[in-house]
Amino acid sequence: MKNQPPTTWDDLRVLLALHRHQSLLAAGAALGLSTSTVARRIEALEQSLGRATVEVDLSLIHISE
Repeated sequence: MKNQPPTTWDDLRVLLALHRHQSLLAAGAALGLSTSTVARRIEALEQSLGRATVEVDLSLIHISE
């Protein structure tokens, strides 16, 4: 099994903001982060969990269960 980086509270805070605001741009604005930083934090969270946490379609963001 690969060693995966630990999940951080900051990653979870970004995921919550993304869920609340439904866009990378709005989540970043709410947290004072750039859109690319939000995307990197979500990617880090997904790597630490070993699974996808976010599904994006044309107009909505869905948080996976």
